[in-house]
Amino acid sequence: MSLTWGERPPGEPILRRLRLSDAPAAYALTQAVGWGHSLADWERLLAWGGRGCFGIEQDGALVATATSTPYGRDRAWIGMVITHPDRRGRGFGRRVTQAVVDHLLARGVAHILLDASAMGRPLYEKMGFRALYSVEVWAGRASSYLGPRARHLRREDLPAVVDLDAEVFGVPRERLIRRLVQDFPETAWVDDFGGRIEGYLLAHPLGDGQIHLGPWMHRSPWGAEKLLHTALSVLIGQQVRLMIPDRNSQATVFTHRCNLSYQRHCTRMIYGKADPPAEVPSEQYAILSFATG
Repeated sequence: MSLTWGERPPGEPILRRLRLSDAPAAYALTQAVGWGHSLADWERLLAWGGRGCFGIEQDGALVATATSTPYGRDRAWIGMVITHPDRRGRGFGRRVTQAVVDHLLARGVAHILLDASAMGRPLYEKMGFRALYSVEVWAGRASSYLGPRARHLRREDLPAVVDLDAEVFGVPRERLIRRLVQDFPETAWVDDFGGRIEGYLLAHPLGDGQIHLGPWMHRSPWGAEKLLHTALSVLIGQQVRLMIPDRNSQATVFTHRCNLSYQRHCTRMIYGKADPPAEVPSEQYAILSFATG
């Protein structure tokens, strides 16, 4: 390492748990790497992750992060593995990721998952993760479409939505669903039939001005398309984004029909020799996020 005359060498990197008060520094780190997350996204992730989120601090600045979102002891997601561009190549990404893995293993979590970019996948494979399937990013400008419409989610719908989500996703995640509906009530829709909730779709704004659509779940393809048309009609003219598991080919058909286009993909990976977790792929049309599953 070369130093300019009089320049001090960097201080010792300190691995520590992240706190909710770290959200502004974490958000600044996100901006430094060009990720489209907001300060509110970070506040929710740190609240959901509790003591399972880690960072590296150097010279008083947060230079690397990794979060976890646990769903009891059945599974947990690792996300937001970020290293400041000026501090790359020093093993910080591996160090914070390993800290999260160790934390989750100590808690007895059976399935540790993450969604890896093409750049990050080789690192995770070396750490003991293996590929399951791909999750594709589709994006474009929302337009309006003819046909039946779903309705806005009401407070009394929440228990049924939470139950449906747990059935399809495989484990309960009530705190996430309730928080998103609380924060973004105007962009939450349900489809019901005979008084029974058959599907739902939630949307929220991102830090880069796009609107993220997901989770998007439904028991039937025609109902799922109705939910998508409803959301796009409300958000007409705005840039939207979805993250679609490639195992649900019907979801990509619907998004293509709505003039949204494929952008990139991440690889869903699982740690160690654990079997893939239980879920219903045919009813999961779009995920909540790469950080939470």
